Amino acid sequence: MSKTNPSKEPDDVSDSDSEEGLSAAEVERRRRQEMRREAKRQQQELARIQKEMKAPVATWIWIAIGATMVLLLAAAGIGFLMYTRYAVKLQQRSLQEDYQRADLGRLRQYAPEALRRADELRQQAEAKDGDLSWKQRIAKYREAEEALNQANQAAATNADALGSALTRFRVLKDEAQKNRLDQYASMLWSRVMEAEAAATAGPEGGLSAAQAAEKLTEVNGLLTGAAEGYVRLRDFDAVASRFRKTLAGVETLEWERNVPEDWAAIQGLLKQAENAQEATDWVKAGDVIRRAEGMVAPALEKIAGMKAKAQETVGLMEQALKAAADADMPTAQPAVWAKAQAGAPKAREALAQSDYANASRIAGEVTAWLGEAGESVRQARETLAETQARVKALYDRAAPQAAFFSRNTPDAWRQVQADIRRMPELEKQSRTLDLVELTTALQARLEALLQEQERLETDLKNAEDRLQAATRSPLYPHLARNYPEPHARLDGLRGTAARRRDRGEVREARELLVQAADGFEAMLRDLDSARTEAQRLSRDLRDRQDRFRDGIGRFLRPQAGAISRDLRRLDQLIATDLHADALTLAKELDRIVPATRFQVSDKGTVIDFARGVMWIADGQTPDGGNAGQPLDWYAALRWAAALRWGGFDDWRLPTEEELRDLGRLTPAERETLFPNTRSTVHWTHVPTQDVDRALAVDLASGTISREEKRRALLVRAVRQPR
Repeated sequence: MSKTNPSKEPDDVSDSDSEEGLSAAEVERRRRQEMRREAKRQQQELARIQKEMKAPVATWIWIAIGATMVLLLAAAGIGFLMYTRYAVKLQQRSLQEDYQRADLGRLRQYAPEALRRADELRQQAEAKDGDLSWKQRIAKYREAEEALNQANQAAATNADALGSALTRFRVLKDEAQKNRLDQYASMLWSRVMEAEAAATAGPEGGLSAAQAAEKLTEVNGLLTGAAEGYVRLRDFDAVASRFRKTLAGVETLEWERNVPEDWAAIQGLLKQAENAQEATDWVKAGDVIRRAEGMVAPALEKIAGMKAKAQETVGLMEQALKAAADADMPTAQPAVWAKAQAGAPKAREALAQSDYANASRIAGEVTAWLGEAGESVRQARETLAETQARVKALYDRAAPQAAFFSRNTPDAWRQVQADIRRMPELEKQSRTLDLVELTTALQARLEALLQEQERLETDLKNAEDRLQAATRSPLYPHLARNYPEPHARLDGLRGTAARRRDRGEVREARELLVQAADGFEAMLRDLDSARTEAQRLSRDLRDRQDRFRDGIGRFLRPQAGAISRDLRRLDQLIATDLHADALTLAKELDRIVPATRFQVSDKGTVIDFARGVMWIADGQTPDGGNAGQPLDWYAALRWAAALRWGGFDDWRLPTEEELRDLGRLTPAERETLFPNTRSTVHWTHVPTQDVDRALAVDLASGTISREEKRRALLVRAVRQPR
């Protein structure tokens, strides 16, 4: 294999440069000389190989000696094999006798893990498809024998321990039941029952004999500790029984709704007592129960006070309701009366449901509403004259603008006129509250009308100012040429708005002017955006045309002339401020002119628009890279010349610079554009002055080297239309 010498790269380039100056006849003469030298070299190589294949014939004596040695070795092997089989059988028979003597049922109950270990070792030794040697099999049988002996010993020990623990457990359990431990220590007692069930279930319960004995021993310790406090347990039982009788007379709902903190505290103390019971601390449990018992009396007293207050508040509410009905409150203040009528049943229901706090609150609110309503009626009568004076002043301001209001807010103005006519009728009927309500509403309507007039006039002036600002824009003179139809429509809106304003229809004029201002501003923004985008695309398209001129001329030949003409037309449109048409044309060109150097086609090819060449994309296919198989230089030339891919038959090996372009791509870009292209040395179609060598390129480093033409290197195919 030849090695690359970077220092000789300039010579390579100079060789190729010198060959470029030769005539076609001289190049053909040199090619024929090179082919003759190559054929002579191959004949010499064939003669050398044939000479090396001739060797002297071996003698029959050495063959006989070898056969004798083979027979002796076979006899020794057969004898050794018979010995190993006998030794293994002897150890296997010994283990079977031990299994026959063992009580396997007892071992499964009291030493299952040890028995399982012996069985596993026996299975490993007897495995026919295993890879153990005869010595390893004998060792496994011996380990199984030892494990079986250990299982017998463990079973005897575990059976004795379990029987002793179970006897002790039953004595302690009977004593605990007599002292009512199962009633006051439920968690402890559940552990006792769980231990008994596990111990009596045997291995089917999931515990071995040793684990069951350990669990019983642990529970026996707990029962022994509990037995020391059976005297204190009886004292606690007396306290707990008395407290249960006290709680029997308590209404839970009444406590939860009126003294929830006290009820929660008592429940917390009961939880503490339960925890102390589980710990068999009967003294602490009794103290906690006594504390809870001491909280009952104060809470009952508090509940009684809340109940009395609620009953009193509801009674006052009933009196206020009766008084309001007598004072004609339903007519004077119907909304307040309806609210009070809705709240009163809720207060009565809360009292019936023992919710004394809510009953007091709701009844108090109803009473307050009724009192405030009565006070508001009194105050309304006192302020009626002042409200009427404000209404008169507002109407005096609005009356001169009656024509404006009739045209722009007709419904609201008609309502004002109706309210003005209704006021004398209410005064005659002495309907003070209705009159107060009417004058207050009339004041609000008049204020809203005057504010609406001011707002409409302000909006109209703002719209006119926006239109004036739009007409001063440098782009405004070009709107009609770029957007003729929208410009005409908006100009018509502006004229209609002026006529409506002259007729006093300010609201309609305001709406039309705002639409016109919005439209002109939007068109100015669109035109400015179109101008900026068209100029940007024009620069980008010119740049792409210059960079990809060779590729466009070769692969987009039918469109190349149209692209140049359209680019000139695009510049003319921009120069004459027809930016909307320029943007449309620029977007069409943007879809045609290549945006990137490499573009993948649906024919499995990649076009390099900068070089003006087409590659077969996938290097693993037979056509793209000879399925990844290396070839010598002559075979590579023939392979490329014979390619028929994508409807083209002018494929060739690439030049050194074309290959170096692939090497300059990042690994990710190369895998996307040219999948299965390995970063190693590839052939070019360029020969060197040395007839035995041609140029090749290492894609990993981009190095150009002279390689022997007989060397097999990877290949890629490329074409360049003329």
